[in-house]
Amino acid sequence: ATVSVAIVTLIGVPSALSFTSVSLTVGDRPFLDMMDQVTGSGVVLAAGVVGAALIAWLIPNAELLAAMNSRVSHPWIIVVGRLLPAGAALLILATYVL
Repeated sequence: ATVSVAIVTLIGVPSALSFTSVSLTVGDRPFLDMMDQVTGSGVVLAAGVVGAALIAWLIPNAELLAAMNSRVSHPWIIVVGRLLPAGAALLILATYVL
């Protein structure tokens, strides 16, 4: 519980100070706007990529193909399912790092 309170305080105080006379910013953006972008966009995208990767890599291929009831050949679905999450992760990194 103490760790949770410390984390909330460390994130909450700068967020509260970002639109006061202190005007706490990260780069040229207020701290609260930066936190909103990271948690609102970044976390949702990252959760989608992680979810897709877990489905593609942990569920056996036969189960995936049976669940999709697909007419596409087996190797193609598996390649796409494994490479797309990696490509999406690279795009997310490029968006937030560059």
